[in-house]
Amino acid sequence: MFNYATSSLSITLLGVLLSGCTSLSSEMNSNNWSSNAPNGKELLIEVSEYSALSPLEQRIDLATLKRITPQMREDVRGLFKDWTNVLGVPAAGRIAKWMVDADGLAMQYDIDANFTPVQAYAEKRANCLSFTLLLRALVAEIGIEIQINEVDIPANWGMNYDQNVVFYRHVNGIRLRGPRRQVFDLAMERFRFDYPQRRISEEHAYAQLISNTAIDALNQTDYTLASHLMKTALSTYSNDPNLWVNFGVVTERLGDVNKAAAIYRYALSIDDSTLVAITNLARVYEQFGRLEESTELQKRATKIRSHNPYHHYFLAKEYLDDGDSRLARRHINKALAMHNEDARFYELRSRTWQLSNRYSKALRDMEKAYAMSLEPGERFHFKNKAVRIARELYQSDKSNRDRTQRSIQDLSLKLRTQ
Repeated sequence: MFNYATSSLSITLLGVLLSGCTSLSSEMNSNNWSSNAPNGKELLIEVSEYSALSPLEQRIDLATLKRITPQMREDVRGLFKDWTNVLGVPAAGRIAKWMVDADGLAMQYDIDANFTPVQAYAEKRANCLSFTLLLRALVAEIGIEIQINEVDIPANWGMNYDQNVVFYRHVNGIRLRGPRRQVFDLAMERFRFDYPQRRISEEHAYAQLISNTAIDALNQTDYTLASHLMKTALSTYSNDPNLWVNFGVVTERLGDVNKAAAIYRYALSIDDSTLVAITNLARVYEQFGRLEESTELQKRATKIRSHNPYHHYFLAKEYLDDGDSRLARRHINKALAMHNEDARFYELRSRTWQLSNRYSKALRDMEKAYAMSLEPGERFHFKNKAVRIARELYQSDKSNRDRTQRSIQDLSLKLRTQ
């Protein structure tokens, strides 16, 4: 039985947090750097053969992780077999609703509940990953396929010491109906349709599940178990650079910094823009006295961040909090030039105009934010802000109050009809 719970939903999170708190011996320098670290091919062979070579009692079998019990099968078939149709959407939606309803499974969201389908069903707790895997397993019993969707969710608290933007790897279920998408998510408030997202395989999702249990073992300072779990995760799916970053961090904790650096380099061979791998490798090089290589990596990281719209968005928020509307507007304009489909970018620029008492421009941007947003709660919030800005505009524009009054009336009509 797979019994490890996680303390995190994010596979990227581990490498970022630990890159800030992992400390290497102050005696490390270029004199004790070894050239005997494994190359990428050797690392890949190590993890690909790991599960098969592990003692039988230590193996984590993918089929076992995915299984459901006879009772689970009986429950879902008995309740929902008559609801399935060609598209399967009514049944899928009803099963998802039953999972969270008080009259059904009454499942609760728990960020630490990184469980297998059997565990999540029994515990009635799940995070986004375990909920998606359980839903996928249940709907498969009546012939429906739910795809696994991975979403990059930027988090402003992830601005760490070197100004990295952390992207949570949020997971939900998705079913396509022609041009329409039906999303199944236990924490829908985290999800936005305009976030970067992609379909991932079942093997990839379960590798994330195993990786997240390694995070828990690492937090409990059980580095041997964490290493075992990370190798198992990578033997399940080896093409995710973030999993390799986590393996690198675990390897550092075990004291093999040369191998950890090789692992970070291999992560970059998969995706050379993996920011966590770059900053972790730069840190290791710096602490070993390889300053030229560290500096080049830091420059590379800076360039990547400069092309990230959310990096500029969070910088704009920081400058706005400090009362600097000019610098805030400079960065939010950069963000909009790169990505103009996030309503919050226009809302933030509106706030910069308000701070400068330029209410006409503030109102225009807030109206854009309102028109663009797809989230009902957010739209309500933006609507109220737009009305308040219009009133400020009315008070400040004494020479054109008739025109401003008409604008407010037009705005009110527009907001009521949208």
